[in-house]
Amino acid sequence: MSGATGAVDRSALMHTYPEPPVTFVRGAGTELWDTEGRRYLDFLSGLAVTALGHAHPVVAEAVAEQARTLVHVSNLFGNVVGPQVALTLDRLVGGGAERAGGQVFFTNSGAEANECALKLARKWAGPGRHVVVSTWDSFHGRTLATLHATGQASKHAPFAPMPEGFEHVAYDDLDALADACDPARVAAVLLEPVLGESGVVMPSSDYLGGVRRTAGDARDGNIYIASDQTREQSRESQLGRKPERHECITDDVDFEQDKKEREDDEEDDRVEGEEGCEEHPTILAVA
Repeated sequence: MSGATGAVDRSALMHTYPEPPVTFVRGAGTELWDTEGRRYLDFLSGLAVTALGHAHPVVAEAVAEQARTLVHVSNLFGNVVGPQVALTLDRLVGGGAERAGGQVFFTNSGAEANECALKLARKWAGPGRHVVVSTWDSFHGRTLATLHATGQASKHAPFAPMPEGFEHVAYDDLDALADACDPARVAAVLLEPVLGESGVVMPSSDYLGGVRRTAGDARDGNIYIASDQTREQSRESQLGRKPERHECITDDVDFEQDKKEREDDEEDDRVEGEEGCEEHPTILAVA
């Protein structure tokens, strides 16, 4: 087995997390090996990442080939890989065959993706409309802005005062959201379709569609909806719950669309039959 063995000196690392119970040195597929050579079956596959398996030969070869070709040229210049990946992502968002017609912004983390969404919302909402409404028990990142968007007061306290302009309402409560969505103040609603850090909490079947209509009712749809961790909503729950239907919401930054276009969009977002329901954001911020 390749890799380090024995104790690892972690004294130079900042202690932002508790000491890890195990240190891994190698992976293959669904398996991991630690510093003592013990083998593990990986059921976690990382937080907020795509599980492609460890050391997949196709992925490893693609990374190695690109590293041998070109690694970095700064965003002051173009490269051929970024536009190709953006086109592929936009096509996948559109269902795989046709492009969704959106644009992609690449980032290094989920917090940066949410920062992008917040900046877009405030820029397009205009002066005086900067408030972002999110839900209690949510998690949106660890930068100061996304930390305040996170609906967990215990995470705010050590870093007070937090940035101004973030408010929270109860999750899965459309009345509370409607009361908070003052179109004279609110630029965006930021939410997780399914609460993750708080225990994989599913909303009521009418919640997501209700969020979209609530934001749409506020001054002709001028509130931007940012869906954190956009995903396909499966018909069948993996947690033993009965299958539920969820209307979809759209991350929409086209503040000039008229009422007829919004009605058409809402009709497209209705879910019928047994197919999965996909969200189609106008701008996809990719971490």
